[in-house]
Amino acid sequence: MLPQFAASHSFSSCPVPTPRHALRFFIASFVASLLLLLYIYPQALVNFDHSTASHMRWNPPSRPVYPHFRQMHDDPSLLRTVFRTEADDRPRHSPHTNLTLILTITNDTASWGRMTWTGGHKWQFSDFIERLKGQGLPPSSVHLGMLVSDEDAYASYVDELASATDLPFARAEILYAPSLPTEPAPSQGYATRAHRHSREGQNARRRHLARVRNFLSSQVLTPAVKHVIWLDADVYELPSGLFTRFIDLGSIPIDQNISNLVKNADTASSKQTKTSVPTSTSAISRTRSSSSAAESTGTGTLTKRTAAKETKSQTATSASLAASSTPQGPLPIGLLTLRCETRRDYDYDRNAWAGFGHRPTRPEAMAMTEGRKFPGMEKWAKALSQLIEGTGDDELVHLDAVGGTALYIRADLLREGLSFPAYLVSGAKWGKDGDDGVETEGLCYIAERMGYGCYTLGGQWRTKHSDA
Repeated sequence: MLPQFAASHSFSSCPVPTPRHALRFFIASFVASLLLLLYIYPQALVNFDHSTASHMRWNPPSRPVYPHFRQMHDDPSLLRTVFRTEADDRPRHSPHTNLTLILTITNDTASWGRMTWTGGHKWQFSDFIERLKGQGLPPSSVHLGMLVSDEDAYASYVDELASATDLPFARAEILYAPSLPTEPAPSQGYATRAHRHSREGQNARRRHLARVRNFLSSQVLTPAVKHVIWLDADVYELPSGLFTRFIDLGSIPIDQNISNLVKNADTASSKQTKTSVPTSTSAISRTRSSSSAAESTGTGTLTKRTAAKETKSQTATSASLAASSTPQGPLPIGLLTLRCETRRDYDYDRNAWAGFGHRPTRPEAMAMTEGRKFPGMEKWAKALSQLIEGTGDDELVHLDAVGGTALYIRADLLREGLSFPAYLVSGAKWGKDGDDGVETEGLCYIAERMGYGCYTLGGQWRTKHSDA
């Protein structure tokens, strides 16, 4: 009996599991799992999500970095990295309501341009960031959107931003979309970067650019964005205060008469001298001229250094100016640009013009700047450099077409349907392209039918473009 008693005593000393014990164990396990999840999940948001990016040829940083970023690759046809910097410090329930979106497109790491006359100096993505920083806008009010056509370049830009500090924007989105149409093939006249401005390749190239630009703006334009600024990647110098000037002008209410700002270039003085970029005081002055817009007299100038004048009627330009105004004054500002120059070319961006006559070729324009006369040129369309002669830094001149080297667009126009036409929009018919107005050159054609005008900054405002 003793062994039986001992066994019975030993068995009775062990607690018998009950349903209450199992419930307590379940609750404790659930609470511990929940606390662990709450700790791990925020860390996963800060760092790279590996779940859908195993196919990529590069590795993300192995340590937490600032700015915070997320990479989203749910769709293999679009790789997107979104960065948030320290400047993005507004509460989620109170986002910024007056944002400026900077947009640019690049092919690869060579897209930032180089200079042939300085030993082949090449600019890089970091130089582009410094140019944005030099504009002095509050970083909290700026977003950046960039579309890249090369996956290696995409990886390079992501790595560079991930390790950068003191960035001039609150948010940046870098996109690579391999599903987008590729650049025109050599058979279409555009084989390399060096041939991108050939006459044969321009039409195909610009149709491609229009589609790429539309894709980028549709992907990154958010409701809080009020101002959109397009910059060519290879524009290497921006005048001080340019973005501020764009934003000031783009913020003018659409029902405000801007006649005191817009100058009719046909009455401009015949003398224009090349001087330095405007000082910050004159460049971003908000003082509005008290004089009304001058009426057209049908004369203008063709040279930047001489006093040679056109004496014949500029009916095409006059008609253009009349069409861009209403009985209440000029159309409200929808798009803005400015003169762009290179080392060899005083007026590089030939896509900005006014009037509907023959647009001089680059050799013709170069000859005209030296004072050469061409038969019938009084009826030709005017290039931007001709239009701004005699204007001041605080004045604007109407345009019928704009280029894309540096271009401001009121964001609401994009939301309401303005886009870069991927075809010749002017004169288009059912089943047939028109005869003009592809890509940036078609923007004003559409904008004016939406009730907005295109203008260029007058005076000495200008950007500088690389020559290779």
